[in-house]
Amino acid sequence: MSAQNSGHFLCPRTRTCISRSKLHLKVLLRVPWYIVVIGILGSIYGTWFAGTRHYDFMSPRGAVLPPEDFGADLVSGIPKVTPLVLPPPKPLKEEPEILENLRIEETDLGNLEHAPGLAEYRDFARQEGPARTLDLSSRLQTLGQSQRALLALERVIDSTISNPSETAQAAAGIRALSKELPHWAIDPSTEITLTLHLTCAGKVPAHLKKAALDVATQIREASSLQLEVIPKISSGRREDAAQSIALQLTAGGDGPVLTLNSLSHEASSTTDELAKILFRMVRLQLSDLGYAVPDDASPRDLSEGMTRLMWRDYAATLVPKRSSPPSLPPRAKKSERLKEID
Repeated sequence: MSAQNSGHFLCPRTRTCISRSKLHLKVLLRVPWYIVVIGILGSIYGTWFAGTRHYDFMSPRGAVLPPEDFGADLVSGIPKVTPLVLPPPKPLKEEPEILENLRIEETDLGNLEHAPGLAEYRDFARQEGPARTLDLSSRLQTLGQSQRALLALERVIDSTISNPSETAQAAAGIRALSKELPHWAIDPSTEITLTLHLTCAGKVPAHLKKAALDVATQIREASSLQLEVIPKISSGRREDAAQSIALQLTAGGDGPVLTLNSLSHEASSTTDELAKILFRMVRLQLSDLGYAVPDDASPRDLSEGMTRLMWRDYAATLVPKRSSPPSLPPRAKKSERLKEID
């Protein structure tokens, strides 16, 4: 068997047998080094040229770059200036009439050197409406007149016909300012005492007392200590009667009576029911004084839907008017009395 058939070759120089794998290795070792280097660089260049030649790895993603300037203006000798093109400005809304109407004059602010009354800005609110009254309150707050700003917000509720958004804005401002300002009535002698009569057809529920005290506290706080409400609860003789309650708010005289037919078994729900029916009763009675009657009522309306002025006016309708003594005839002059004697 020859050497070539067995996978070996005979080296002519050394006359020895060399395997096929060793022969390939010797052939590779005879390739010049510069050809190897050129091959490696060529493969790298080919990969860049065919794949990533147009990629930009230096600029941030999404950035808009200006066009490249290759110096064409330098060849002609005349510098080329590219004008700066700005985007057109956004058109302004032309509302000069609305801005003019919402402008608050110095005369609208009132006499800032004197203490305001509880009915301050009523005429302004009735004539100008809720939008300008809210703007008046903002102007007063910037001037540091928090008490007057609160009065202007209250006029939105009791002296204007406002939409739900304006009413909510006024109520939020009233809540914020009421926490910072003192109560309106600081003299206990000026308080008006009201009695909240609650008459049950049957047995008095255990949680009714707490609900009545909560409602009385809400009225006192909403009136800014102008009113003191004393709840009085009485029950009927029939213990098996339906749980209905008759409500009456008086100040030593007679007053309207409303009946609450269904009564909840929880104190919080009973408080909400009493607050809603009392709010309807009070606002209905205030309609005789020119106040608007709301379409619906919520439990929070007893404190947020009634202003300090409204509570004062309502209490004034309950207080019985005292009859004035008969007026005496004017005293005659001395000369007239002497003539009568003669």
